[in-house]
Formats: sequence, structure tokens, C-alpha cells
Amino acid sequence: WGIETEATWRTQLAGGNLRVTVGASRQGGHIREGRYAGFRQPQQPTWTETYSVNYRREIADNISAFVNVNGSGRQGGVQEANQTTLLHDYYGLFNVRAGVSWPSWDLTGYVNNAGQESYLVFHAPTATGDVRRYNLPRTWGIQARYSW
Repeated sequence: WGIETEATWRTQLAGGNLRVTVGASRQGGHIREGRYAGFRQPQQPTWTETYSVNYRREIADNISAFVNVNGSGRQGGVQEANQTTLLHDYYGLFNVRAGVSWPSWDLTGYVNNAGQESYLVFHAPTATGDVRRYNLPRTWGIQARYSW
């Protein structure tokens, strides 16, 4: 079972367009049959959140500048059906993009995982040691796009 909600707000700000979107979801449920009947479903966070803030403003004829900040968060859940390993209980990620657009072209700079958040993606305790995998660290770059 689950429930999800999302809201978007738009307005004019300083000569440009601002759009803010926030969302949240709550998931639950249990395995119904078999060896793990009654246990929580694996890889299903209890709560997830998302947000996005977009701003675009024309700076010259047919040229506009834009900024986007988006992110997500997660709380709760278990890694495996046997319930021995919890998902990394809380993390929040955010990404930033900024650039300019003109007919057929975009030039964008970006930073993903801008807050340098670190969390376990996978954790498996074993008799000989733990196997752990972490998320990607902060990455950044420049993107040029042409549309025809």
C-alpha cells in the first residue's frame, strides 16, 4: 500500500517564471506468503520526499537564463527480506543546474550531490566481513545540447 501527494506552485518573480514542486510518499505493506511472511518488503523506504525549484528569465531576445535545484530524501525501510540490514535511515540529496538557452541550443553547468551526502546503497554483513557500496560522490560538469 502507499499514498503519494504532489503540489506545484507557479508565479512571476523579478521578470521571470518561478515553479516550485514538492512531493512526498508513504509506503507500507508486508510479505504475504512464504518464509518471510509478515516481514516488511525489502528496498521500500517508509517515506520519500522530492522537490524541484525552477527559475527561468529572458535576458535578451531569444536568450534566457535558468536555474534548477532539485532533490530527494528517504527514511526507513529494510535492505533484505530477512530484515537483518536496515536501509540507510535518512539521506537527502540535492542537485543544481544553471545555464543559458537560445534557439536550438542550451549550455548548462551542473553539480549532482551538491551537498556531498554519503549513504549506503547496499550493505551485506557476512561471516568474513561486510560488503558495502556507497552512493556516488559529488559530480559536476558542463553540458551542451542542440535540438533540431
